[in-house]
Amino acid sequence: MAKLIITPEIAERELAIRKRLNGLKYYEPLPYQDAFRKSTSKRRAFVGSNRSGKSYAGCAEDAYFATGTHPFRKIETPNEGWIVVPKFEKIEGAIYPHLKSLIPAEYIGKQPNWRTHSWELRNGSVIFFKSWWQGVESFASSNIRYVHFDEEFPERIYNEVMARLVDQNGDAWFVFSPLSGMSWLKRKFEENPTKYFIVNANIYENIHLGRDEIARLVSDCTTEDERQARIYGEWSMIEGNVFQQFDENVHV
Repeated sequence: MAKLIITPEIAERELAIRKRLNGLKYYEPLPYQDAFRKSTSKRRAFVGSNRSGKSYAGCAEDAYFATGTHPFRKIETPNEGWIVVPKFEKIEGAIYPHLKSLIPAEYIGKQPNWRTHSWELRNGSVIFFKSWWQGVESFASSNIRYVHFDEEFPERIYNEVMARLVDQNGDAWFVFSPLSGMSWLKRKFEENPTKYFIVNANIYENIHLGRDEIARLVSDCTTEDERQARIYGEWSMIEGNVFQQFDENVHV
């Protein structure tokens, strides 16, 4: 019998296949992503620069919760959770690809139902995709285990969504670059440090980014406030930039 020789090329292809079938198993978080993952606080915020891996870390939590495989928490399944974004375009462009790369293949049966903006896994867990531009009423009368806010959001939406977590003592995590400041949320975290956990990350901490890419992102910033938010993930108290098109008469 011929001896099987495992070349570096074969090993690399095999690893790529295994990662594609079970991204969670091979998830290697950066130090600040790992701190976010290990926190057992019911409310967690990942406040970071552009390209710091915020959304990926948030989606890893979605995958852990939906499959009940979190390495630092006991999560019962099946369960239901929400991923809340400003507009649905981000779901198909970023969130869904992240989830698909992370959730083990054994849990994936049906593809997402884009009409109802939901994705049911084989274990019965359901991930719902929601946009806060749908208005406050779209977040009423539900009972969920967790919510993942990706990018900034109005306080009225936050208040409504938190009410949906009460019955199950659910978890919430928020991942965003602080372009509008969101001072109301910052105060909640700073005034309750034992209940709320914050991770900050700047673009230079992401070892996977090249110098040229970082330099391009820095050069794209037009103001110092924008640079502090997009490059350093600095959570200031500045308000009013992101929600200038949000009409409370329409959306709440």
